[in-house]
Amino acid sequence: MTRTTDLPWEEISRRIELQMLNAGIRSTADLSRRTGLNRSTLSLKMTGVRRWRIADLGIIAAALSTSVGYLIGEVEDPRSAPVVADADADTETVLVPTAEFARRLTFLDASAPSMVGQVSDHEVLFALSDLEEVADEFNVPLSYLTEFGDDQDADRVEALVEFSRVAAASGVQRIAARSLSALSAAELRALTQVIGTR
Repeated sequence: MTRTTDLPWEEISRRIELQMLNAGIRSTADLSRRTGLNRSTLSLKMTGVRRWRIADLGIIAAALSTSVGYLIGEVEDPRSAPVVADADADTETVLVPTAEFARRLTFLDASAPSMVGQVSDHEVLFALSDLEEVADEFNVPLSYLTEFGDDQDADRVEALVEFSRVAAASGVQRIAARSLSALSAAELRALTQVIGTR
């Protein structure tokens, strides 16, 4: 299920435009290049023709050095943590390094160009529930979006995603998942290469 937001599109677009100005981004075309999001789709969302997805807002927030919480109106300070307005709410948050998070989101959205080097290298708090939605949308473990200390785990997840993409594109319909769980990232990539050359 794709998570969207109920905040009026005008307010989301206004907040994005303010952060674009702060970042020196002059147009949606520039924002599209920086985020890797499709320019036409971005324009449709900025004008309210299409609804915003939380995953897209995560990519935009990373590129603009702000939080999803700010973009969807949960907080008023663009540099603050995305917490809900209700102080009594139990919202778990996760601190993520912006540049690596942007790299991982760009990897997951295979159609997007790389955002590496286009976002500042600081940390942003995300609501755990938002990250769970993104993980579900891309069918990756939540740890891929919340744990940034172990590059081997991230490498293995990426190898598995690459394998799944190539297998689907090659028409492979059934794979014994238990056999894949025992393979290393290098072994998965070798198998991906074999399937991709069929």
